[in-house]
Amino acid sequence: SSSIEIPLAKMASIVSSMSGLERREVLRRAERKRRALGPVSLEIAILLLAREQNLDVGELIGLLD
Repeated sequence: SSSIEIPLAKMASIVSSMSGLERREVLRRAERKRRALGPVSLEIAILLLAREQNLDVGELIGLLD
């Protein structure tokens, strides 16, 4: 479980620093997106949020490996 949570926290922090949104807001928006889309992981929802913010998602995708 912790191996999943660490990349999630790191992804949220990176998106936060790149976008200017608070980390809490990144997670809130990602959770809202996940509820809207159905069976997607929170990591994927964060990637989608980052893409919508016109951020380079390459660094984030690397965290999923």
